[in-house]
Amino acid sequence: MDQQQHNASIDAQANDRAVREARAIYQRVLAGWAMDVLELRRGGLDKPSLRDHGHKLPMTPARKAA
Repeated sequence: MDQQQHNASIDAQANDRAVREARAIYQRVLAGWAMDVLELRRGGLDKPSLRDHGHKLPMTPARKAA
């Protein structure tokens, strides 16, 4: 095996390792995100709406575009 083939083999191994690590990170992030979304859905908080947390929220009057 010449030096160029050796370097290509090392590059391929490094690339494979990087891809495996990226997939593992993606799976961890995706799992956490999915759990958060499901929890928000269970609480009915997955859609924009005005929320009242025991106090009145300031309401701004609707404005027309200029």
